[in-house]
Amino acid sequence: MLGTRPFIAGLILLYAGGALAQVPPPSAEATPSAIPTPARAAPESPATAAALPAPVALPAPVAQSAPVAQPAQLAAAAPSPAASPKPESDAVREIYEHPNKGHEAFRLDWDNRTSLAVNLLVQAQVATYVQKDALVDNGDPASAEGFRLRRARVGFYGSYRDQLGISLVIDVKDQESGGTTLSTATLLYKPFSFLNLALGTAPLPFSRGAYTSSSRLQMIERPMSIQRIVPGSQLGFAALGTLAGGILEYATGIYNGQPGRYGLGPLDRGFLYAARLQVAPLGRMAPGESDYEQSPIRFAVGGDYYYSEDASIRTHAASADVALKWRGLSLMGEVIWDRREPMNAPVAPTSLPSTTDRLAFYAQAGYFVVPRLLELAARYEWYDDHRHVSDAGDMWLATGGINVYLLDGYLKAQLNYQHRGERKVPELKNDVLFLQFQVNL
Repeated sequence: MLGTRPFIAGLILLYAGGALAQVPPPSAEATPSAIPTPARAAPESPATAAALPAPVALPAPVAQSAPVAQPAQLAAAAPSPAASPKPESDAVREIYEHPNKGHEAFRLDWDNRTSLAVNLLVQAQVATYVQKDALVDNGDPASAEGFRLRRARVGFYGSYRDQLGISLVIDVKDQESGGTTLSTATLLYKPFSFLNLALGTAPLPFSRGAYTSSSRLQMIERPMSIQRIVPGSQLGFAALGTLAGGILEYATGIYNGQPGRYGLGPLDRGFLYAARLQVAPLGRMAPGESDYEQSPIRFAVGGDYYYSEDASIRTHAASADVALKWRGLSLMGEVIWDRREPMNAPVAPTSLPSTTDRLAFYAQAGYFVVPRLLELAARYEWYDDHRHVSDAGDMWLATGGINVYLLDGYLKAQLNYQHRGERKVPELKNDVLFLQFQVNL
């Protein structure tokens, strides 16, 4: 019986922690023999031995005394465990959230409710081998050997109680825009996992390869079909969410239909409507194209559609994609189509003489031969800029790459070799070997 007393006292200490030091002395009814000490572990007289069984009654009075109530009160006052994060759609994570969410290098938190994160992205390229017919204006990565600053970007991401968010991303330098632009400025309200509301300028929820963050691309550049078919960032309103625990995702929005404009559109231009639906039967995948996280098997299937009218052209576009990740292996494929039609009574001149259908697809794969360090990647792309005309716009492209991740992925070096072949005309000599260094904090 003596051995049980230190054991019981130990349980009480583990349960109450530091609060046990504040427990008042026992009441007068408790005898000194009720609190054993090592010195009295072996009784010295029959009388003392006869008194020892009395402590067996200790649990009952202690359970009813005030000191035992203190641990229970402390447990009730302790903060409850944080709720599990709500499942977020791919579009929310890629378009509106910090590209390093959960792994930010610069983040301030106040009262576990309000946070501000800053993202710094710089991408510098070196073209080491460029054939004579390569031209940036034709979609090639470089026109000549040398150095190029691809992107220099600053992003600010604020959050309150993980329900209210604001994002502001400034491209100090972007090769596509040619100068300083405001690429993202959005207000995000997330009252429920199945309903998030966003207002501002941001990429469309259209084409998996288009809205993936540029810092998480597996290849240095996006497929040419995405660069030519998918519209740029738009100003508008979007509703996004997840259902069935994140298995089903949707995104839909209405936009001004004018990339690069942040005011009210002219009255003679219509809106752009976009929608996306995705199913991930095994659960959400980690963001980005590469499987840097060495994920358990995950795959997703998605489809998109958008419709727009401007002053002279009506456009229908659709895409379908599939993606898989498993233990460092990543696979992705996408088909993109659009149809552009001249308006019957255009309010502005058009350069499109007739209805034009464009069609493209690409398949991409990567594998980490050394987890979280060295990845090999390859992509094949097929593109036709006019389905009813055979010209130099009918092409295929093959790209091979090596990616090296250092310093927990904040530093990434990529080497790509791209070959481009024209299908309906004599092939041009426009192969390019180029290197990109990226710092994403």
